Amino acid sequence: QEVYLRISSPGLLKMPLDIMSFSDAADAEIKMHLWAGAIFGIMFIMMMYNAFLYSSLHDGTYLIYVLYLFTISALQFTLFGFGEQYLWGEKPGFNNTALAFLIFFTQAMSVLFVVHFVNLRKFGSMFDLVYAYTFLGALLILSIASFSAPYEVMVRIGVAVSTVTLLTGFYVGLKGWIMGMKPARLFTSAWFLHLFFIGWFLLDIAGQLSSTGRSDQLLSIGFIIEVALLSRAFADKMNQERELRITSQTRLLDMQLAMNKELDTKVQERTAALQRANMRLEELSITDGLTGLYNRRYFDKQFMEKYS
Repeated sequence: QEVYLRISSPGLLKMPLDIMSFSDAADAEIKMHLWAGAIFGIMFIMMMYNAFLYSSLHDGTYLIYVLYLFTISALQFTLFGFGEQYLWGEKPGFNNTALAFLIFFTQAMSVLFVVHFVNLRKFGSMFDLVYAYTFLGALLILSIASFSAPYEVMVRIGVAVSTVTLLTGFYVGLKGWIMGMKPARLFTSAWFLHLFFIGWFLLDIAGQLSSTGRSDQLLSIGFIIEVALLSRAFADKMNQERELRITSQTRLLDMQLAMNKELDTKVQERTAALQRANMRLEELSITDGLTGLYNRRYFDKQFMEKYS
């Protein structure tokens, strides 16, 4: 049999086709759901864990990371087709709008997370801050524009902007590493691997590489590795902040001890000076100023001490 199919799409499209039996298709469906369940389970655990850390530490970086994980999960949910299957199946075309929105909004959350995690206000220059927040604003504008702009245009822009976003995050992490932020090492490694898998995914769906038929899994694997490394980076950040607090408290205690020691020394010096002054006054009070001989007061004192 020769079968000819003509397929068109306003965005990037790959159509890997396999002829299989119903039982094989059912097995493939089960494996796909197991894979998706593992991914969303990991994402949910990480969201709950970091939400707990935020409620305990009140560090806004953890809340931003939770939002970032949520947007990644929503993007994966849409790419797997679950959104159209379970949520908006009765609204044809909305899946494209949701996908275009999430492509830009996920990148916006990633830029916001990078800025706070690396503490760009401390380690970055004024140019870095202006660039990061300008880029963040542009991503938010593109997210809003995705509801009205053509899907084909937004997807192509999204693919191009994704490269810029990943390179920006890699640059910021590398700069934080160079400036002495220890957790930035793991962060940069995570972002580099993320960049690698995203690039592989984009080249795969664009037909520039020999297709593996697993382009959706490439993106998921990249996210899982990134989340694992970022979790370790968060742990390093917490340890570094604890070490800084301990170091600061130790320095403060040392300063307080040094100040107390200096104060004790000054008190002893002034006490000794006061004693010398009292002895001098005592000597002047029992000595005649003209002759330098002991006076009547010295005689009375000695008489009282001897005969009393």
